[in-house]
Amino acid sequence: MSARTLFAILVALPLVRADGWDDFSNNLATDLAPFLSLFGEQITKQYLSESITAIDYFIFAMAPMGILTAVVSAIRVCGTPSLRAFIGRAQEGAGNAEAELCSSTSRDVCELYNSGGIARVFGRPKILEVVHDADHDFSDSSDVTAGIYTFQDYVLGKGKNLWKEEKPKIKSNDAELARGSDPLRELDTPYTAFAPNLSLNIGIKKQSTAVSLTIALVGLLLQVGVLIFAGVVTYYLKWDKDGSPPESYACPLVITGTVLVCGGMFHCAFLVGQSTKEDVWLREENHTTNPSMYWIQPGGQIIGDQTFDAFSYTDHENKLKKYTTSRKDGSEESRFEVWAAIGTTISGFVLQFTGLRGIHSAVSIAQLGVIMVMSMARAALRMQRLEPDDNCFAKFPDQVLGHELDWLALRIGRNDIEKDVKKHTDRPSSKLSSPSQSLTSSSVSSSSGPDLQCRHFWRLRGAPETNKISRENPSAHEPKKAAAKLLAYRTRLASLTISSTTPASNFKIEMVEVRSESQQLAVLIEATAKTIFSKAEIKTEWKDATSMFWGIDCTLYKQNKDLPNSWKNHTVYLEFTQDPDNPGNPWMLKSKLELEGILGLWVWSLKSDPAVETEDTVTGLKRSTADDIQARRIVPTDQAREPDLGIWLGDEINIITEYNLHHTPAAIGDAAIGDASTVWTKTGGKDVKYTRNFPSAAQQGSPPRVRFFGWKAAQLPQSPGSETSSLWSAPIKGSLVSMCAQEVFASFITSMLDIVNGVGPVDVQEAEPFRLENSLVTEIVGLFTEMGLGSRQEALFCVIPLMLPHLKMPPTASTLTVARKSATQQRRRKEWKKAEKMLRWAWSTCTQSQSAYTNPALEDGIAEQATIALGELYRWALVDETEKPFGKDGISWLEQQKSSQSVSTCEVIDRYVDVANRFTQYEASDADLLTAMEKGCLTSALLLLTHPVSKMRNKQKRKTLFLAAKYGWAEVVLVLLELKSEPDVRDAAGRTPLSYAAEKANIGVVRELVDWGSFPNSEDNEHRTPLSYASGAGSYMVTELLLKDSRVSPDNRNKKGRTPLSWAAGNGHDAVVRQLLEIDVDIDASEDFGWTPLSWAAINGHSAVVKQLLEADVNVEPKSSDGWTPLSWAAINGHSAVVKQLLE
Repeated sequence: MSARTLFAILVALPLVRADGWDDFSNNLATDLAPFLSLFGEQITKQYLSESITAIDYFIFAMAPMGILTAVVSAIRVCGTPSLRAFIGRAQEGAGNAEAELCSSTSRDVCELYNSGGIARVFGRPKILEVVHDADHDFSDSSDVTAGIYTFQDYVLGKGKNLWKEEKPKIKSNDAELARGSDPLRELDTPYTAFAPNLSLNIGIKKQSTAVSLTIALVGLLLQVGVLIFAGVVTYYLKWDKDGSPPESYACPLVITGTVLVCGGMFHCAFLVGQSTKEDVWLREENHTTNPSMYWIQPGGQIIGDQTFDAFSYTDHENKLKKYTTSRKDGSEESRFEVWAAIGTTISGFVLQFTGLRGIHSAVSIAQLGVIMVMSMARAALRMQRLEPDDNCFAKFPDQVLGHELDWLALRIGRNDIEKDVKKHTDRPSSKLSSPSQSLTSSSVSSSSGPDLQCRHFWRLRGAPETNKISRENPSAHEPKKAAAKLLAYRTRLASLTISSTTPASNFKIEMVEVRSESQQLAVLIEATAKTIFSKAEIKTEWKDATSMFWGIDCTLYKQNKDLPNSWKNHTVYLEFTQDPDNPGNPWMLKSKLELEGILGLWVWSLKSDPAVETEDTVTGLKRSTADDIQARRIVPTDQAREPDLGIWLGDEINIITEYNLHHTPAAIGDAAIGDASTVWTKTGGKDVKYTRNFPSAAQQGSPPRVRFFGWKAAQLPQSPGSETSSLWSAPIKGSLVSMCAQEVFASFITSMLDIVNGVGPVDVQEAEPFRLENSLVTEIVGLFTEMGLGSRQEALFCVIPLMLPHLKMPPTASTLTVARKSATQQRRRKEWKKAEKMLRWAWSTCTQSQSAYTNPALEDGIAEQATIALGELYRWALVDETEKPFGKDGISWLEQQKSSQSVSTCEVIDRYVDVANRFTQYEASDADLLTAMEKGCLTSALLLLTHPVSKMRNKQKRKTLFLAAKYGWAEVVLVLLELKSEPDVRDAAGRTPLSYAAEKANIGVVRELVDWGSFPNSEDNEHRTPLSYASGAGSYMVTELLLKDSRVSPDNRNKKGRTPLSWAAGNGHDAVVRQLLEIDVDIDASEDFGWTPLSWAAINGHSAVVKQLLEADVNVEPKSSDGWTPLSWAAINGHSAVVKQLLE
């Protein structure tokens, strides 16, 4: 508009009549404008709580609204108790006013995300704010940050060159700080902040400074324009009010009052704003480092009557340029300032109100218009706020509950996973369910790129095949792999939320689903390590160890929407330490939080699997059904089919069930099969099916599903053409977290047993129901249940299958051995009935096991030995005059069992029946006993031994024991040993009864002698041991028994240098040769003439043995002392088959 036109309008204005307008608007304008400016509580509080700069205060003061609220706010924040009493707030705590009116966070006030907005709440809720440096150097093992810092630590350390403080806060009275010390370390700086300021940093998308200045200038011009307009209307246009000139005081009061109101409102806003201190950091442009910030709010927090959902936000795609922290200023404002602000504002309002009542109503309308315009302008400054979809958890707030840290770790580590699995792509698969963008580990509303529609998972596989437990970290000299980085991220997040100096970051234990279980698991693992080192037979090289590294196999898996999936297997190591100056100290995990990381990443991966997701049709929110899936623990097939496990488990064995697994042939090699992430669908009975084309969700009415744990124990066919497998399993009743914790514990037990030679002796639980027990197993099971990891039943299935292979003898033999020892003690205490109960249980177990074993040779004679043990109890009863009826009744009971027993067992029973029938007709003597022994009459020997012969001379005992050992009469050996015959007595050749029993392949006698203390590696005059004789005789079972004893040397040489392998090879015992080759003996051991096991086999033409030795890669051309080779010997002796083998 030109100046000339404006001048014409001003000249014409005096001619305008305002009477009609004044009549119409007088009551409306003169009352509404000032009263509207007086109220407006909520918008005033909102603006004040988000104002931290002078420009904010100035905008607030131009054409203000909420005058009364501003005055009350200044009093609440800065007023004295007496002044607060004037407004009814004398008892109000500082936290209430801070939550409503200030921008700061403190011990009492925090900001939380709430359904699309930022809510300031009174209390101490939890929220985590971190900075992730993607360029972190993992080579420094002493740096445990994993590149994740709080903002306060980051700007003080690694990020001090990236973030620069805009306005350092240095108090004038802090002389030391003024002299140059770091202002960031001031006591009240954000270094000790309580909680992050969400609204100042991410809640409001701030306008530029230019926009704020423009609004401030517009507000000033508008407000000044109203005052000019009031002067023009009054003095130039001379508009009447109600037909008469305005009062002379009206215009001056309007101008004065408005200036005072604006000044007072500025002062009130200033007092409220300056009650807090803000530190502002600006990100340097074009810096070489480009870290990202993350905010995580755990879900399920209840503040008052409101529950807050989980929330996560990151500036990964749109970097935060300005970071602000606000905190309460501890200093108090002077009373004069508060009173001045209050007085100025109130007096200004009174003057303005009085003036507007006396001036023409057009001025009131103008003021009203300016108030409305500035209210909209102030709102526009705060209009762009956080959108609901900006929350990374927007689509699955319930599913992620308790796993926010696990999601964040996978989100931070997604680039590491992408690089790691890049070259490990599996076969093309059918399309999987379309994963929600926000549920992916890479999800952000603004994210883009090839990984937008993919998910990343961490899957635990169990103990590694090698390096289960190591004294040094096998990966120490390698670059940190993706799995180790991922674990480091999660461990760091755990440490920040469990021991932070910031109260808001110290998550309650229930906010992290796996935290309680992981802490219990850590205590259990440390206690178990201590128990194993104190009770088990530890390998020599580990007895002086002060550190050890426990390996855990895991898989990083990337699941794509339309592209082939990919994965990579890794092994991560957890370190145990022990004080080297105090070896008695228990083993301690160096970082217990690593267990939380392993559990958390695994459980979240299982819960976020598309195969277990369902979507609410109304809200569209996703939830996981992982906790609803039945779980079972796999039992090794060979143990489930044999009766040994039942001897340990008792009635618990009845819950083991065989399942038939149906899968596509290619699935055997799939990374999705063979661990607990696989979800099987029941198709009927005990048949379950797995397909790689997952359903998008668990639908209502869909078939039941099952998940198997303990896949390391599974024995699935590896043939690519196989479509059906079977496995045995027992049900698990606990939560998904406890199941995963049990699996981790089982992995630890498996690894620890790798450094153990033996797990200690086996006993029988004396109270019914009878079962085998081992002190180490019992204590570990007790620790398992005490720590609340699961039920006793679950502990048994978790521990016992792992322990069975480490016992020194087959479990069934153990059953008989320990039951017999216990029964013998009971018999000596005259507790005949107790002894009978225990031996009948052992007899029943052993007789059933012999028929149930898939390889009966492995338990050769065990039923006969059990029958002998029971028969011996009754025979001893015949010796006792008061117990003769008990003995006769017992033998009669044995006779009644013959119909269901084997021929050899029946023969044993018949002997004891014959002894009972002929008992009264004999009178024992040493001569009769020796005669019976020399004639080989076992029944007569037993009959004679039934009479009291405890005074038999030692010479006769020794002779009788040698004869019984040679004959294989286990019952006679047992009686003589009970009569205190020396088990390791030697004859003129230096041989012991055990040596003769081993040579004769009398497994029963060998067991009895070893059980009674005979040394299994004793040498005779020719330096031959029982193993040497057993190998030469081809006794598979005796060899098996002796090799399980750690005291036996498998490479022991006789005087001529021959080893057990040499004897077995020379005599053509290929089964024994196979046994010895499996334990890594010296396959090329040569005797004095230079003959090796291959030489002996070739000399005697044993082609089957030659074949085994050649497959073991023996030296094919060893030369004897006279220059002959195995080929020479085979040729000269006419063994053409062997010659052909050696030439090939």
